[in-house]
Amino acid sequence: MNNNAPLAIHINKLKNCRVFCGPVPGSVFIRECTNCTFVLACQQLRIHSTVNTHFYIHVTSKAIVEDSYNVKFAPYNWKYDGLEEHYALTGLNRHRNNWDKVDDFNWLAADAHSPNWSILEDSEQISSWDV
Repeated sequence: MNNNAPLAIHINKLKNCRVFCGPVPGSVFIRECTNCTFVLACQQLRIHSTVNTHFYIHVTSKAIVEDSYNVKFAPYNWKYDGLEEHYALTGLNRHRNNWDKVDDFNWLAADAHSPNWSILEDSEQISSWDV
């Protein structure tokens, strides 16, 4: 990692992809993705118009979904050489992870869970990445 590391990442219109990303000190914006898997760590995650996609995330704010459905979340579980150094360099709080706290801007009912997102069941999760 160097001083030119991105402060934000924009990902648009992917299909059937796996995307892995170490810590980002700012935001990750994902739009119009289908049948993908994202493994990423960031301060803010915004997901728009995305379907049938899994997210393994470390996010220090709350993830936000909008106009999306069948998106599932699990904790960030990618391990690689240099990961701890990348957390330190970005200033991303390693101990604050709101991976399971998601706001759905299309579901405003406070007394019922959004049908557009869910927690990825343990039996569905990939426990080790071959990257």
